[in-house]
Amino acid sequence: MAKKQNPTKKLPGDVILVYNQNRKDVRVVSGVDQQGILQSVEPTPENESHYMQVDKNASMFSNFWKNFIESIRSPLVHLQFYKSDKKEIKENVEVIKNALQNKTPEGDKILKVLSELTQLVNKEKEMAKKKEPYIDLNKVNWKELEEVGFSRKIVEEKGQTERMEKGLRSNVLFHLKGDLNGIAVDDMFVMLLIKRQDGTIRVKADGVAHELSRYVMGTPLNDQQMQQLINGRLEGTINIVEPGTRNVREAYLTYDPLVNKAIPMFKSPNMVIWDDINGHKVTVDEKGRILGGFSVKMADLKPKEGGESYGAYAYIDAIERGLKIDCKKYYQELSEDVQKVCRAKQINGKEVTPKQLQEMNAGNYVWIDGMTKRHGKTVEPYGNWIGWKKKENGRYGYDFQKFKPNPKKDKGQNARQQQEGKKFATKGKKVGITN
Repeated sequence: MAKKQNPTKKLPGDVILVYNQNRKDVRVVSGVDQQGILQSVEPTPENESHYMQVDKNASMFSNFWKNFIESIRSPLVHLQFYKSDKKEIKENVEVIKNALQNKTPEGDKILKVLSELTQLVNKEKEMAKKKEPYIDLNKVNWKELEEVGFSRKIVEEKGQTERMEKGLRSNVLFHLKGDLNGIAVDDMFVMLLIKRQDGTIRVKADGVAHELSRYVMGTPLNDQQMQQLINGRLEGTINIVEPGTRNVREAYLTYDPLVNKAIPMFKSPNMVIWDDINGHKVTVDEKGRILGGFSVKMADLKPKEGGESYGAYAYIDAIERGLKIDCKKYYQELSEDVQKVCRAKQINGKEVTPKQLQEMNAGNYVWIDGMTKRHGKTVEPYGNWIGWKKKENGRYGYDFQKFKPNPKKDKGQNARQQQEGKKFATKGKKVGITN
């Protein structure tokens, strides 16, 4: 800011500055990538061509800002935005840092002038709390998609509504048949809804690969990286050339077994890790390791509903587009007596509820509806009795009991079902818990 600038007078603005409370630095917003992650660059002359330009007119800017915020999927917490004239970036960067780190009445006045975006950010945050999901399913052209077998009803039946609304990849396969974007298809696909900056929704269908490719967006993977992927995800990050640009960026990689592919997620300088993760106080070193793409072991996590603490690994998951708490890996390393307390594991696309898990840990079997199984190119929903089974390696896994009727329909059991039920009853008590 120029020294003679009146701090009570609004500044003309054509760029957005963002202050990261965790890093205590100020950068210039360069835009939002295809994954909805806020991008920013250092305020240096060589980066000037990357600055996102905005209209100086107040009303026009308000409209722009609303659309801009809606396009961002990365968390806005710990970030503060400021509007600045392009010619005064250098001065304003120093003013912002000094005013925030050394509180003074004069500094507060200057910040008030620069931070006209603060109210707009807060307003958008409040609106987001009250309403709408990231993806508005009402804006999807379902009529066109129904012609290839992808409908809102099928999305609901497969339990994928919440993931679609969050802009996440489906965790089940959909059978598409017909003309999709000018291409004849008859195969299984993972589905993803992508919001463009103009608010329209694009549908992406990701088909199944016959073999895992050694290349991710043209970048080769070595043998060690391939092995890590097969086991679930890449430890650390990998440098990838961003599509449509020549920019080399760090990316996280997660393996999607549904399509046999490595799924990338570009790292953003504005990504943050909470100070508290399920009751665990996250250290600076742990934050750095997680942001670096590594798994961090945490043994003192606490359930939201109360009860005994549990352990898990925390890491950035490219499929879930953010932090994932994975207790499965953690408990595989522990003794067999405590492995079964792993929470919220998914069985064939259906999440085990705390109530169901409690019954299973007590030695009972529970009826779980909404799982999916594949027959050739079709995926069918089904239900079954599930309990714990000790495997040959001493680990616990899920035990699927066949020929057991749905507890809601057990009046019509045939002789075979009744016989199987008697055999089943010797292994554990049947508990008809479905939620």
